[in-house]
Amino acid sequence: MNSRIMLVVLSFVLFTCIPSVQASEQVDQPDWQSIMEQAHNVQSKYSNKSVEYTTIRKDFRTVFTKEAMMSIFMEHILIHEELYRLASTDFSPYIIPSLNWTSFHVQESSKNEVILLEDHREPTELMGPQRILRKVTITQTEEGWRISHLDWVQKEESNKE
Repeated sequence: MNSRIMLVVLSFVLFTCIPSVQASEQVDQPDWQSIMEQAHNVQSKYSNKSVEYTTIRKDFRTVFTKEAMMSIFMEHILIHEELYRLASTDFSPYIIPSLNWTSFHVQESSKNEVILLEDHREPTELMGPQRILRKVTITQTEEGWRISHLDWVQKEESNKE
């Protein structure tokens, strides 16, 4: 009788603890769609106006790591009379598109990192059977979840006849 009571109590404890552990694991994952839209909005904002470096840097650091921000700036920043502006193009791994224009899926995920891959895109102006897809890494930092790396992935298309 005593062992049955212990078994019931132990079962109750296990069932009440397991769901709370699973819920806390889900909280750790970022809302990557929101991060991607914020990144797109920040980039769009500074493609339309020129500002001082401290202003553009402050906004970029809310969604990008310093390293990712500097990669973007090295490729796309324009400086005119000490004001900074982002030169944008659709064909760059450093420009985050709106999720209204394209979609991404989680390619890999861990506790501290999520790697997104752009879904299949229509052919571009590039000749050949390759499809160029954006690859975005979002990492947990001391400041929160930030885009830490931007790159391309080249997919070879099979001949469909």
